[in-house]
Amino acid sequence: PINNHSYHIAFRDAVKTNPKIESVGESEEHIGRSSFNRSVEYQNVRYEVSILDIGDDYFQTMGMKLIDGRELVPELAETDKEKSIIINTKFIEEYGIQNPLGQRVMMDDTIPLESVGVMDNIYLYGVWSKIEPMILRRGVNERMRILAIRASEENLKDVNQFLENEWKELIPNHPYSGFFQDDLMDEGREINKNIKNIYIFLAFIATILSAIGLYTLVS
Repeated sequence: PINNHSYHIAFRDAVKTNPKIESVGESEEHIGRSSFNRSVEYQNVRYEVSILDIGDDYFQTMGMKLIDGRELVPELAETDKEKSIIINTKFIEEYGIQNPLGQRVMMDDTIPLESVGVMDNIYLYGVWSKIEPMILRRGVNERMRILAIRASEENLKDVNQFLENEWKELIPNHPYSGFFQDDLMDEGREINKNIKNIYIFLAFIATILSAIGLYTLVS
């Protein structure tokens, strides 16, 4: 994340000059790292919904799938940031919506929003967390602080080195904070591994205790 907007713009523009980079997206939050929740109501049904404020090309760069409607395109940024949202299929399921496009929902009782697109479900924080109702909104350009960068697998190492070099040149007073998206999945795998080990340990203890109990009964 780059919290200084001028640094963000300079780094983004430098990144886009590399021909090995296939796509660059911007956002305020990021899949696997950050989001925020708001109360959203539709026809007297209310849930806490996960929200990401995204910018240009983030949707495509992160490989999200549009099922119906449209994306939050740069050409409509000014109007989209006022009310337009993309909802996931879990949102439709939980709220019982029949015709999702053009539906109006209310956020925090005061902010009307209108669905312009439907996206496939994603695991916001890895496969160990359940899928929740989710909204994508158009973020504010001046608050963009995250760059999502897509490159082919064979170019990842070179691209990462390029990013680090550009970062050190443009933002020398801050440590390079780039990471691979797969690293977030590795965290999830490690959590799952630890949970599995705990259950194996508990099962082992339970087996020992059962054996002790059986030995006591026999004795």
